[in-house]
Amino acid sequence: MTAGLRDHRFELAVVGEEFGPRRVLVDAARVKAFAFAQDDYGPWHFGPSPFGGPVAHSSLLANELMQIYFERFRIDVHETSAAGSEWLEEAHVEESLCCEAPLPVGETATLTGRFVDKYVVGGRGAVVLEGEARRGDGTVVLRHRAVEYFRMDGPREDDGRRQPPMRRVEPAAAGPPAERAARDLAPGTPLRPLRKRVSFPQLLVYSTLEHPAARRSVHTDFEIAARAGLAAPLVQGQQLACHLAEALAGFFGEPWYRGGSLRAKFLGSVLAGDTVEVGGAVRGAVGTGADAALEVDLWVRRGEDLVAVAVASAAV
Repeated sequence: MTAGLRDHRFELAVVGEEFGPRRVLVDAARVKAFAFAQDDYGPWHFGPSPFGGPVAHSSLLANELMQIYFERFRIDVHETSAAGSEWLEEAHVEESLCCEAPLPVGETATLTGRFVDKYVVGGRGAVVLEGEARRGDGTVVLRHRAVEYFRMDGPREDDGRRQPPMRRVEPAAAGPPAERAARDLAPGTPLRPLRKRVSFPQLLVYSTLEHPAARRSVHTDFEIAARAGLAAPLVQGQQLACHLAEALAGFFGEPWYRGGSLRAKFLGSVLAGDTVEVGGAVRGAVGTGADAALEVDLWVRRGEDLVAVAVASAAV
């Protein structure tokens, strides 16, 4: 399984390297598996929708796009590492998703990706990965951009490059949730909160849906998690990003699938069995005419701990 594959090391990531194309059948079974993993059984995914028949969750292919580089990198690094300290150098720290078109259930999507940048920041090696998923007619369904820390062997001096800063998100206290159309909402209006308990079976399905051979990792195995000092396997940041996307799909509705965008930063860890709450509030309107959109701020809390923040927008 690992013959000819590279270790998950910063020095081995090559800027400009392309991955794919890879084809993924988005059939009813895959939609059901994702719905279980995310506890997201929205009716549009199983019956009529504004787009005709059922459509896949807007973020269903996000993890597949994130993991596309595994076609040339080893996915068993946690299983073969004796110490948990090595994987602690790895982290998915930022994710951007842009939904451009709905994906009908039954379509085969084509995924491509590439490394577009790498740099050292805070003594850690950051690799930037971009990718997109297309329908059979070539229409882009989903774009993504991720920043992930890879393990490093070489010098750790910062090279002065960073990602553009995200606007500051200030989590607010909960209030009466939005009940009117998004376009009519005043700044500060709360989104309806989502509460999610990420069970181990859900985490396992999410993390192995595309790579079933990667059974033993810090995301899927209690023994490996214990080596790193964790009480349970670690929930992927991408799984939290999909919870954020669910909240936005529920808030914006149809426009989310035709141009919604999300940028999230991951601040803390969530373990199997933890309960998180996704909250958000209207930021305000931007643009005019055909370019008019509504911006929202979002956050994910585990108890009192803030584990992710995000900014998002969609047409109104």
